[in-house]
Amino acid sequence: MKYAVILIILSVIIIPLPFSVKGIFSFNNKKTYFNLYFYRVIKIKSAYINYNEKKFYLHLTDKKAIEFKPGDMMPRMDNIDVLELFVFTKIRYAIALDAAGSVAKFIAVSLVNQMNFIMFSVLKEVKPSIDFKGSTIICDDKKTSGLYFDIGICFNILKIIAGIIKSFFKGVKNA
Repeated sequence: MKYAVILIILSVIIIPLPFSVKGIFSFNNKKTYFNLYFYRVIKIKSAYINYNEKKFYLHLTDKKAIEFKPGDMMPRMDNIDVLELFVFTKIRYAIALDAAGSVAKFIAVSLVNQMNFIMFSVLKEVKPSIDFKGSTIICDDKKTSGLYFDIGICFNILKIIAGIIKSFFKGVKNA
């Protein structure tokens, strides 16, 4: 029994843990609604982010919000490189635009499609393990315009612990 417990603990530390973030950024009310899933099935949290001119508000509940400034969200040079700790496994998105009645918006949709082709070819060359798909949807009502996304992220606890330890000893030199 004790070997099974040790094996389970080591497995949790070593095996990558998959998370998925699914959501929508609404162009009309400038809010991002998202859900965080574990193994694409177990919903962990639902929340939304509200945008103002100079601040972001993360609403984890209806009554409380966490305030961020855009400069606070950028990583600093002395912090751990957060993007190295995570592995992106899936990037899928769809942009829905009200382009049925305007030629300029229809041209914008075709430019977005061209950028999707470019991103797909670059990602397949640089990171072939990423499942990437980008698409555009032309709609004729203003209620459904937005950016729909589904992002798959994996990380393991051992890599995060190693990154934290590495950041502690980064500036220390032997005398």
